[in-house]
Amino acid sequence: MASYLSKLEPSGRNDCLCGSGARFKNCCKNEYSKKQFDGMTLFNKGEYRKALKAIRSHITWYRLCHMAHTVPFLESNSDESRRLLHTDIEAMSDMLDLLLSCYSKCDILDDYPFALEYLSSAIDDDRWGVKIDYHKCIYLYVYKDKRTSAKKILDAYNWKQVSDVDLLTVLIDVYSDSINPVEKINIAERICEISSSPEITLQYQNLIGIEYCLLNDTNKGVPILESNIREYEETPKENRTTIGRHHLAISYKHLGELTGKKEYLTSAIVNLKNEIETGKYSSIGEAQLWLDMGECFHHLSELDEAINAYDKSLNRSYSGLTLVFKSRVLIKLDKLEEARDMLNSVVLEDLTEPNIFDYSISKCYLAFASKDTGDIQTGLELIKSIKTNDPMFKDLVQDLLSQLYELKDTKAEDCKAETALQRFNRYVSLKPNIFGFGIDINAIIDDIGKRPSNNGN
Repeated sequence: MASYLSKLEPSGRNDCLCGSGARFKNCCKNEYSKKQFDGMTLFNKGEYRKALKAIRSHITWYRLCHMAHTVPFLESNSDESRRLLHTDIEAMSDMLDLLLSCYSKCDILDDYPFALEYLSSAIDDDRWGVKIDYHKCIYLYVYKDKRTSAKKILDAYNWKQVSDVDLLTVLIDVYSDSINPVEKINIAERICEISSSPEITLQYQNLIGIEYCLLNDTNKGVPILESNIREYEETPKENRTTIGRHHLAISYKHLGELTGKKEYLTSAIVNLKNEIETGKYSSIGEAQLWLDMGECFHHLSELDEAINAYDKSLNRSYSGLTLVFKSRVLIKLDKLEEARDMLNSVVLEDLTEPNIFDYSISKCYLAFASKDTGDIQTGLELIKSIKTNDPMFKDLVQDLLSQLYELKDTKAEDCKAETALQRFNRYVSLKPNIFGFGIDINAIIDDIGKRPSNNGN
């Protein structure tokens, strides 16, 4: 095999096939055929430089295999050759996921666009060009926080005509600030229609159900979520991926929040505990799982258990969002000063826009509990700053504003605002990490990759 592939190698002085920018003789020439790919294992161990070298070698090997086998096979114009080409496109795309993660961990992130541009010619097919655009958007939007730049790439696409699941998932995320809930539902339905992945179907059917709830149509949204769980539960346990199991737990959590049914929240807790016990998560991943569990205990009014879960989350990885949720339990326990200090310690610049919603709600909780003028004024200012296209959110923001003003003016002991606050909080906690391709999951779970990689031809 190695001697056969060596006939297709570039000359030693030419650029390496991996996109590093180094000469082939100084990069992958004597590396790509040496051993089985272990880049993922190395990455999960935190050996990022070795993982980078491994994934570069693997990309070189795979490109040579593609040239040696797939390209000539395509001359047959057979269904089998086209399926092999599709496999190559998906497998190479998975490799670019790991390559980007390695570039980030090795602090050479700014070199990634060069590698991506060089690799854009790796496969001569329009679908590969779509994958390259997808990875450009991931780099710009997720790693560089350049939504506008990502939009410029995606503006060339009409989502109704897109058949690549990856591109659609990043598209729905990038445009989440400007498309309306109905269009989000339509794009999510398109994703579910063309995807064969149970995990992706679970995630985006979940999104659809949540969006109907945000449109004040829980009668339609909740049954979608319930049906979605039942369908995924039919997947044999041995075939469920890490990401799928995590989404299942979160689906139960959402249903519990929406319906108030304890059995859903209890199921969420069981699933989250099972995930922690797998030992497959990074410290950041475990922190997220404990945070989710803390929310479940909070909704069950098991406040001591909630505090314990939030503390375990913070012990594994500090997060301002965890402090935001922990403060609500402290408020319920009438530890107002501690809650106030905790919220004041949160750096808002470190929170995402949806999480600032959650921060604002915690501040409102504090205002209604303390009836302190300063707390009320802070709550007013934060709520007034919230901008949303969701009809339910618009209505509840107005309710909160009017009732905060009422509390400020009258110092009423009994104010109806807490009812609005509870409804608002029930939904606002659904917004973070719901939309899009689940990059938050890729960041917190050591099992990187949206699907099993195909590492050979």
